[in-house]
This record gives sequence, structure tokens and C-alpha cells, in this order.
Amino acid sequence: RVIGAGHIFTMLLMLFGELSNPFNNTVLIMERAMREGDCCAGYWIINGYRYAQISYALIYFLCRVIIGLPLAMYITYDVLLTKRGRKNVPIMTGVLWMLAVWGVIIGSIPWVKESFIMVQHFMQGQKMKGYLDHIEEL
Repeated sequence: RVIGAGHIFTMLLMLFGELSNPFNNTVLIMERAMREGDCCAGYWIINGYRYAQISYALIYFLCRVIIGLPLAMYITYDVLLTKRGRKNVPIMTGVLWMLAVWGVIIGSIPWVKESFIMVQHFMQGQKMKGYLDHIEEL
């Protein structure tokens, strides 16, 4: 905002990057509850866990690949390759911004792969990674 450019893009990337957090936190809380055993692993937790996982996987994949990747490509183009972008954002600032943006995108590849595999397993009716083995016993 200081230089008058880029703040909307930054906020959009942050929004889409963080949108999956509530879903991930739900999965982690449910896993913790199931580890606690009889006191916390009730019917709703055990049966809802798989759906919480698929919700997280879908949102994560959507935000990082379907929305985030094209948005990052557009921002890179706009900031570094257009006359208006170079006028509004100094070249070194733009390069540093894009290194940070692409660092996050590239750094999230392992989780994108994991979320894609989780969706595939869900669609095939298989167990998903992280699905606790003791659930069948309860």
C-alpha cells in the first residue's frame, strides 16, 4: 500500500492461501479426539472425520491449484511484464514479491499432491492418508 500498488493481489493470495485452515484445523481436532479414545471419539467424530478430510483436501486443492496458480501467474505477468506494472512497482520490489509468491506456490507442492491423492482415494472408497486405523475397531 505504501507504493500504491499490489496490495489487492497480496490480500487475495493470502485469502486463498489461508482459506483451507479452518478445514485443516477441524481434521486435526477430530484426529486428536479420536486418539483420546472413548471419552472423545463419539459417533459424529468418527463418521464425520472422512468428510472433514475430503472437505479440507478439496478446498486446499481448489485454492492452491485452481485459483492460486492462475492468480500467481497473472500477478507475475502484471507486475513484471507490463508497462503499468513496472511503472507502479519498482523492478526489484516486483522480483522480490514474485520470489515470495512462487516460493509459497512451489513449497506447497507436497501438500497439493497429498490433497489430490486424498480426493482420489475418497472417490474410490479407499482409506485416506492420516485416517486412523483404530476407527474400524470402534
